[in-house]
Amino acid sequence: MSSRNHDKYQAIAADNLDAALATLSDQAIDLAIIDLAIPGVSGLDVGLELQRQQRGLPIVYCSGRPDLNEETGKRINGSMLLSKPFSSRELSAKLKAMLRTRASQHSA
Repeated sequence: MSSRNHDKYQAIAADNLDAALATLSDQAIDLAIIDLAIPGVSGLDVGLELQRQQRGLPIVYCSGRPDLNEETGKRINGSMLLSKPFSSRELSAKLKAMLRTRASQHSA
C-alpha cells in the first residue's frame, strides 16, 4: 500500500489481509500494490476485499508467475497488472498512471 506525499510515496507494508484492513481503518490509502501469489489466499480476493472496504481504491496487481498474470488479466482490467521483474521506473509510471486516473475520476 502507499500513501502519497507531494509526489513521493510512503510504503506501508501489510503481509496479510487482516493487517491490510487494519491499515485501511487507520489511515487514508491512495493505492494498493498486491502480489497475486499470497500464501493461503488469492491476491485478487485480497484486492476485491480492500475495494469493498474503500470504494474506488486503485490496485496494482503484480506477480512473477505468468499463469497468475494471464488468469487474473482475464478477470480484471489488464492495465492493473505489473509483471515481475519490473524496474523502479516501470513501477513509478504505473503508480502515476493509476493515481492520475483516480484523480480524474474524482474530479468528473
